[in-house]
Amino acid sequence: MRLLAYIDSLEERNRIANLLESRGIPVFCSNSIRAIRTPPIFVCLDAQYDDAVALLSNSEHEVAEPVDVEAFRRAEADAQPEVLKGAAIALLATALVAALVLALLWR
Repeated sequence: MRLLAYIDSLEERNRIANLLESRGIPVFCSNSIRAIRTPPIFVCLDAQYDDAVALLSNSEHEVAEPVDVEAFRRAEADAQPEVLKGAAIALLATALVAALVLALLWR
């Protein structure tokens, strides 16, 4: 995921997101970051970054490898539980290693 821009207005951010996604470039815009005055917009697939930049400067630009954005969102949602499970396992392993190190040092 690559940062595309910081957008001042919500309307402009939505316009850009709609333009890019209508051409097969999925984007990420966080609506939960209220403390940031100019929230960022990211291109989800790094390989599409150059196409996204070109599309912003020329709305007639042809995207080299557009994707089905709806299918991308479904795959993203399906992968989320696996990512959370992996993160939980990594956290548990880290906690166990830290406890083992502390136990060995405590002797």
